[in-house]
Amino acid sequence: MQSLIQDIRYSGRLLIKDYSFTAIVVFSLALGIGGNTALFSIANTLLLRPAPVKDPNNLMVIYTSDVSGYQYGRSSYPDYLDFQERGKTFSGLAAYVSTPLGVTVGGRTERAWGEMVSGNYFSVLGVTAFLGNTFNPDQAKIPGAYQVVVVGYKFWRDQLGADPGSVGRTLVLNGNNFTIIGIAPQSFAGLQFGVLPDIWVPLTMQAQVMPGPDMLKDRSARWLSIVGRLADGVEPKQATSEFNLLANQQRNTYPESWSDISGGSRAMTIQPERESRLDPSLRGAILEFIALLWAIIGLVLIVACANVANLLLGRAAARRKETAIRLALGAQRSRLVRQLLTESIMLSLIGGLVGLLLAFWGTSILQTFKPPISTPLTFDFSIDIRALVFTLIVSLITGIVFGLAPAMQSSKPDLVQALKGESAVHGKAHKKYGLRNLLVIFQVALSLVLLIGAGLFVRSLQNANSIDLGFQSSNVLLTSFDLHLSGYNSANGRGFYEQLLDRGKSLPGVRNATLASVVPLGLDDQSRRAVLIENRLYAPGEDNELYFNVVGPDYFQTLGIPVLQGRDFTKQDREGAPGVVIVNETMARRFWPGENPIGKRLRLGGEGSSYLSVIGVVKDSKYLTLGELPQPYYFLPFLQHYEPRMTLHMRAAGDPKGLISAIRHETQLLNASLPIFDIKTLSEHLSTSLFVARVAASLTGFFGLLAVTLASIGLYGVISYFVTQRTKDIGILAALGASPSDILKLVLGQGMTLALVGLGIGLSISFAVTRLLKTFLYGVASTDLVTFSLVSALLAGIAFLACYIPAGRAMRIDPSIALRSR
Repeated sequence: MQSLIQDIRYSGRLLIKDYSFTAIVVFSLALGIGGNTALFSIANTLLLRPAPVKDPNNLMVIYTSDVSGYQYGRSSYPDYLDFQERGKTFSGLAAYVSTPLGVTVGGRTERAWGEMVSGNYFSVLGVTAFLGNTFNPDQAKIPGAYQVVVVGYKFWRDQLGADPGSVGRTLVLNGNNFTIIGIAPQSFAGLQFGVLPDIWVPLTMQAQVMPGPDMLKDRSARWLSIVGRLADGVEPKQATSEFNLLANQQRNTYPESWSDISGGSRAMTIQPERESRLDPSLRGAILEFIALLWAIIGLVLIVACANVANLLLGRAAARRKETAIRLALGAQRSRLVRQLLTESIMLSLIGGLVGLLLAFWGTSILQTFKPPISTPLTFDFSIDIRALVFTLIVSLITGIVFGLAPAMQSSKPDLVQALKGESAVHGKAHKKYGLRNLLVIFQVALSLVLLIGAGLFVRSLQNANSIDLGFQSSNVLLTSFDLHLSGYNSANGRGFYEQLLDRGKSLPGVRNATLASVVPLGLDDQSRRAVLIENRLYAPGEDNELYFNVVGPDYFQTLGIPVLQGRDFTKQDREGAPGVVIVNETMARRFWPGENPIGKRLRLGGEGSSYLSVIGVVKDSKYLTLGELPQPYYFLPFLQHYEPRMTLHMRAAGDPKGLISAIRHETQLLNASLPIFDIKTLSEHLSTSLFVARVAASLTGFFGLLAVTLASIGLYGVISYFVTQRTKDIGILAALGASPSDILKLVLGQGMTLALVGLGIGLSISFAVTRLLKTFLYGVASTDLVTFSLVSALLAGIAFLACYIPAGRAMRIDPSIALRSR
């Protein structure tokens, strides 16, 4: 321990003395370690951090497959009651669903986010109130009778002034009075990642909170997520077996609502809560993206380690005489290795500390990211004890990895030459410092991989920006409304929207206006519904659930979507008129190939025998993602299919943001207390679909340039050292008649050989690795030859400059001075 303390003190003095060297090394390592820590914090939040509930490892999420076979569907309220009554492998089952709420405070209604939950929700999770009480499971079973709420800690603090007397107060939700009975603890944020509920309401208050069909009795309304706590001694496999048996029993009892498209029973899937934080349909893509970022930052850390190892080798060469003296006086080689490793680990720990500060800064920025969607997302990527331990482990491993090889090599110098202060002869120098050459080759190769990845993502982003969306996104303002938050029914809701449209169209600078329930290429839920084509026999297992949108008159004209056949919706397509529908060209080709689709009929699942006539065919657009293939899609007229939540689309003659204050004013004239949300341009909305491409291009570009800078520094250092070691040899060549160009060729040849070998290895790695990027690229091959060629040429040019500077110095060596050097 005493000798270790001595090593630490000695290393500390050296690092302070050579502060410029220390700063370069610490900065290089901090970027790599800090980036890895930040990404670990994200992965920790998504996958590792336990939910703030009692015994979170015992919590399971229960899914029911949907009619098309999608594994991770939701459940109906009647099915939830059946599961609760007949399931024996869970000690308790709770149901919940997220929903927007209209909260009236001071005469003005604001949009809040809430959850409707079963009465036993808090007891199953083991969550007790910070103030007051949670729901009474027995009272919460009676529909419409338990008009109470539990509010979130943040809502209580921000909206109710953290008043302890808030318990017992009345809160107006969607025009109905509710009594606050409790305040949730600060640590509890529900079970949906990123969504922080403000208010919890009993499910049995659905008629008051979510007006419309009575979903408490409708077994076909699958709207609820179910979470359960395993009974003592029960394994997840046992619960899965029991619930699949329950699914078969439900299929026999309720064949209409429990049969999938193939005629078989819907399936049950049970997963730990930790694995269900991300929407299963997005989980794979999110994890792939995190893995991509981790690979990028991991490569930067490796390049930084190689650069630091090269710097340590150069530093060790300058201390050859000191090392030789210590060995000559009897110091053991293991003692010297330990001393040198202590230096490298100290450097790495300091780099890790600075990297931790960078990670704190980076995660704080990530937490402020608010994607342009209607659901208010709140991210908690804060660095906890797991992230601190991860940073410490990475720092220690990094210090050992980049410090071991230099320590081993520098601890065995040629004692005779080192004590004389002489440089090694050419042959030995080349052999002795071969490790430095290998590290430079390694850096160049990895830098090329990162730069090629950056080049592919930049070209992909350019292509994504030029993709034909099928509609015109410029000069369109979006304004969203949710009328059920203010207690509107379908009749006065239609009236409100018709007046709003008329007022919107009359505003100065507005060319056209329309309504839609779904804005294309958004992150909000897209709607699907089963479609039955008249006189069509479906093949067993054929998916007949298609995405759709409910739109107002002039929708296609407003968005610039060509109507290829038939007509657009008009005000005459309203309730009481014949049912109509518009399909896209892919849907027309799929269901009526070679026929005129106008006049054909289809029926929507859940609407009985009511048929809708096709009145128009429109050009295909992008609906869900930029990279999607053409898919069948249909449109329903808003005046026949009322939706309380709609988005007003207004196409302006100029900048659409100039319409914001005007539409706010017109809305207040119609209803001063109605909350407006998600006011943005359509172009701003579409930026969400390019988020992954932009982040990938930015990060790979930044870290690629950083890696190239580190590799260039390493290459420059090796060639500079080569010139210094060969000064006498170069002087002899000059004295024997070698021209400056001959010396330039000699030195450049040494450096460019290393660079070209690195480029060759990097190209081989890139051709193999970039194939994994296919899913992230738009309109560019993962082995695009243009990108590979341009990036290789760019890196070769940078390497040439890094070699040319010391080569120029070699050309100016005075032979007379060089011959007198030792």
